[in-house]
Amino acid sequence: MKRFIYALLAFGLYGYGACAQTVIKENEQQQFFNTVPKGNYSGIVPIGDDRYAVVSDKSPEDGFFIFHIDIDPVTGVIRSITNEGFRSSHYRNRDMEGITYIPKKKQILICGEADNNIYSYDLTTGKRSEKPWPKAPEFRYLYGNYGLESLTYNEKTDRVWTCNENKNNMVYLRSYTSDGQLDTCYEYHLDPAASKGYPIIYAHGVSELCALDDGRLLVLEREFFVPSTKVGSWVECKLFVTDFKTKRLVTSWKTDLTFTKYDIANYEGMCIARRLRNGNYILLLCSDSQDQYGGVLKDWFKTFIIKPS
Repeated sequence: MKRFIYALLAFGLYGYGACAQTVIKENEQQQFFNTVPKGNYSGIVPIGDDRYAVVSDKSPEDGFFIFHIDIDPVTGVIRSITNEGFRSSHYRNRDMEGITYIPKKKQILICGEADNNIYSYDLTTGKRSEKPWPKAPEFRYLYGNYGLESLTYNEKTDRVWTCNENKNNMVYLRSYTSDGQLDTCYEYHLDPAASKGYPIIYAHGVSELCALDDGRLLVLEREFFVPSTKVGSWVECKLFVTDFKTKRLVTSWKTDLTFTKYDIANYEGMCIARRLRNGNYILLLCSDSQDQYGGVLKDWFKTFIIKPS
């Protein structure tokens, strides 16, 4: 069932005046199409003509997939997804988590959690740059699965943003110029964890960012809880907008795994799929199914229609 959510959030933003993000429509998550292989999809970015570059953190090599995704421009519903193949850099997989695209350079950027580096890639060949972008001081001592998680670029601000997933409930929102120079850094505080008990798998932090035209960021906070029984697992997602001084909730949703319900979805990728003529935009999210673990998890995709106001 499709749910309609109306939420108006107004607050001052530096010189931008009263601004908000209004969720006009939230579409039900959809099962991944059979034309796309099962994966660990952790980042997605549009590259034009309804095509998207997508990273899987467990792909055979360092690189990215190209998907063609047909989205209805009125409803935001995904009509079809086709895999156009994988473009390898011929390096080892380094737990790729975030991906973005700089159109003026036809350049893909990918961050890896294993090395906490950002490399650039040729869109056509997949060839990787020899050297990574400069590593920010706050990212030098990240550990485990809480390293660099997200990447996003906005053409109007000409800035690239990345962040760590979590470090003692602190996230560092770091920007770069489009030519790879360190820019600004802001501290971002996570909401308190909701989990109780002793999970065997657990993740809490920012799983993705999306840069907006007015300089703000959409921030996806995700908490993933798996008990020893597996049944009773859940993922809670909260989508915030931040002006780097405050954060405001745009919407939230929760999926879980029970004996009768199998819609659990660990959303890790997010991008603006399309800007509509009326000024609204379609926000697209993809989930990490751990290669459709146990035949239960699925590669879910989800869309929202959002009105900036």
